[in-house]
Amino acid sequence: MISQFSQKVSEILIYSKEEANRLRNDYIGPEHLLLGLIRDGEGKAVKALARLNINLFEIKKQIELHIGQNNIYLPVKEVLYTKETNRILKMCILEARYLKRAVADTEHVLLAILKKNDNLASTVLQENNVDYTKVVEQLKKQPDTAFGMGLPEEEEDDEINKIHSEKNGTENRRHTQSFTKKSANDTPVLDNFGTDMTKAAEDGKLDPVVGREKEIERLAQI
Repeated sequence: MISQFSQKVSEILIYSKEEANRLRNDYIGPEHLLLGLIRDGEGKAVKALARLNINLFEIKKQIELHIGQNNIYLPVKEVLYTKETNRILKMCILEARYLKRAVADTEHVLLAILKKNDNLASTVLQENNVDYTKVVEQLKKQPDTAFGMGLPEEEEDDEINKIHSEKNGTENRRHTQSFTKKSANDTPVLDNFGTDMTKAAEDGKLDPVVGREKEIERLAQI
């Protein structure tokens, strides 16, 4: 099974856990994902923000002021992903499909954060004049941004037809995935998450032409 997350996203999640530990937070929220993106300093997400003339240091400082730092030391094993973070990780896969990419990358994480505009990370970004539409516009300007599923045209058509066929012949079932703390080298959690999304596609829940606003919102609730 090929992971639906890029290696860079694996690194971002490791950084987000480390950021939560650094701030002694007992959870990994969307704000920690954003801190992970900033800490990494590479990828299309950061490039898009740079094109918008965003001061990443200021974003980082504002987030840290909001969440503060706990005085109580918490062992790494107690740091858990929040429900909002789980949902954003699902959303970033859908965003990748919307932009017709084979795997979810840093830019899709950023878009998912902004799509779910009820979290601290999104609020801070919007306060700095960053929103979903502006990021999409910047991504489309990047010369290496491709618009396809990352498959040859015939294979892509076959994949779309396959998912549609399975959608018509399979009863919908709900699946949930919880993320728990893994070691820094334990990235198979991403593969498991991608497997859940593949299962959703097999059950007819993952539309190959997601991109419609309501469709993305509906699938994010699975």
